[in-house]
Amino acid sequence: MQEDLVITPVDPHRRDVAELIAQADAYLLERYPPELCFLESPDDLTASQAILLGATIDDELVGMVAIKIQSEESERFGEVKRLFVTEKARGKNLGRRLMQALESHLLHKGIDLVRLETGTEQPEAVGLYKRLGYEIRGPFGKYSENEMSIFMERRLRN
Repeated sequence: MQEDLVITPVDPHRRDVAELIAQADAYLLERYPPELCFLESPDDLTASQAILLGATIDDELVGMVAIKIQSEESERFGEVKRLFVTEKARGKNLGRRLMQALESHLLHKGIDLVRLETGTEQPEAVGLYKRLGYEIRGPFGKYSENEMSIFMERRLRN
């Protein structure tokens, strides 16, 4: 399956991408109250400091991840948003491959710090991030401490 995998930037307004975003929204809203779902709109994902990567297998969109370039206390970092893999494509290391593509994109831009917010009801995501070397940290940016959020970060270079 991985031989047929292609990861490229995609337009968040494209119909198949919008459908995948809707699936991701539904997935999160089944697990968390709306005020704890920090969803980025397609317009947010087309901003100049954002990119959405899509994963296709045999021309079918089966996963995505976005990165938003942020600054905090004079430090630039990439914030992971919208990592999602369709149910039929799960268990095939697609999340890891999407994250690796995102990290390569950041390094190409000269950014070596990645942060993210995930949740307690997504143990598979937390496990993926830990396996990739992400460590738990406190809230950052617009986030505040809450009972369902987990904040993580990783330095891509030492």
